[in-house]
Amino acid sequence: MIIKNLWKNSLTASSTTLINCGMQSLHKVTVLCYLCRPKAVRIMMNLNKKAFVIFVFSALLIAACSPKIDIAQLRQKADSTYTAGQYDSALRIWQQIIAFKTKKNQPLEKYTLLEAGRSAYRAGKTDTALIYLEKLENTGYENPEMYYLLAQCYRDIDNLSKEIMALEDYDNKFPRADRIEDVQLRLYDTYMESENYALAMELWPEIEQQAAGNYELLKSYFRLNQKLDNTSTVDSLARLILEIEPNDTDALEYLGKKYYRKAENRYNEAHEEYYANQTRTQYNKLLKELEKVTADFKKALEYFKVLYRLDPKPEYANYLGNIYARFDDDEKAKYYHNKAKE
Repeated sequence: MIIKNLWKNSLTASSTTLINCGMQSLHKVTVLCYLCRPKAVRIMMNLNKKAFVIFVFSALLIAACSPKIDIAQLRQKADSTYTAGQYDSALRIWQQIIAFKTKKNQPLEKYTLLEAGRSAYRAGKTDTALIYLEKLENTGYENPEMYYLLAQCYRDIDNLSKEIMALEDYDNKFPRADRIEDVQLRLYDTYMESENYALAMELWPEIEQQAAGNYELLKSYFRLNQKLDNTSTVDSLARLILEIEPNDTDALEYLGKKYYRKAENRYNEAHEEYYANQTRTQYNKLLKELEKVTADFKKALEYFKVLYRLDPKPEYANYLGNIYARFDDDEKAKYYHNKAKE
């Protein structure tokens, strides 16, 4: 009878303790069951009633209130694991922390979501990274690393519009952040890729210093100015590109066609003026114009000779044939015109 009353009182005490500690009582009661199995009960009968109750109550209190997880220790472990390059392991630790806090209805720290997203991205799990990073962004949090990781993830899944938005957020909100140069370069590339040429031109002054000696960036700026019909800038860029890469076909073709058109137009205009007024004065003017025409055709010839050597396309052969025809070199003109027909 005494044991039954003690059992009842112990259960009451354990329930109260579990409630006060905010823990679920079901799995904690197993401690009491273990302590109070028949053999243990016989031992406890040798103790006085008060000692027995204190013992059971203390056991339940310790079991109920002891922490199940050390968050601070886990965070430290996750950080060190990430630093060691073990991104999958770091992600699992952050997920353990997130699961624990979610189960306890505790708020998730922004640092936890950021690090979980970062670890997931480095582990090659883009979709998982986006879950954490987008959840973090939706809280209104602003952080350069968050925007950078979001942009990287969107690039991986080929979502250009969202990548642009993330890059713009980084550029606009954190213009002095560590990765700003890389972000602005990528933002420029996305503007070009999405044909937002006006925005690309607006951004150019921010990255212009990085273009010095940068062949690919100069080529991109060359194409941008072609799209916007900035002729004078295109001319200077074409020559600058050829200083870096003499066999760049885009620059060679641009300058070759430029001088060919200039020479051809001047040739036709000069002859039209002469035939309209065939005087000695007009004839002398024609001769002077033809000197300029010849100079421009020679420039065009050099560009197309290199182009044809690099890539003997019919188009280039036709230009060469036309130029030699203007020089009255019938043999070469015929040769290249025949090549153009092949």
